[in-house]
Amino acid sequence: MENKPEILSTRLVARSKLFGIEEVQLRFSNGQERTFERLRTPPIAGVMCVPLL
Repeated sequence: MENKPEILSTRLVARSKLFGIEEVQLRFSNGQERTFERLRTPPIAGVMCVPLL
């Protein structure tokens, strides 16, 4: 199994009442670096349905 990517940095780029959008910079085992965005939800368990068009 390959190594997990290394998290170089994270920052909150937007926040709403339901979730926040976090920017994550990653470095993969092959040396490639990429920036992704992910949804951060409150610690309360829940389900979010997001339509993708």
